[in-house]
Amino acid sequence: MSERSYLEEISIRNLGIIEQSELELGRGLNVLTGETGAGKTMILTALSLVLGGKSDSSLVRHGCDRLVATAQFSVTSDSSEKLEEIGAEVEGSSLIVTRTVNS
Repeated sequence: MSERSYLEEISIRNLGIIEQSELELGRGLNVLTGETGAGKTMILTALSLVLGGKSDSSLVRHGCDRLVATAQFSVTSDSSEKLEEIGAEVEGSSLIVTRTVNS
């Protein structure tokens, strides 16, 4: 199997129904399952925010000042070099991207 970049972890604070949550993912296929209202869509929303998706202050948990979504990616050495060329800070083989949305 060739070396590939992948999402290692996503951390969410004050997004919708989620006060605080961390989800660790592994290489290959990861599946999100759960009952209605369990937060599956909120996890995907957090990932979308981290990747530059449109933000909306209504996503911030009621009574909170801001939401914070952080994703940690494992990146290949080739990807690491390209990311550093455009100014990204890569620590070892990890790229950490954070998005904050104010209420």
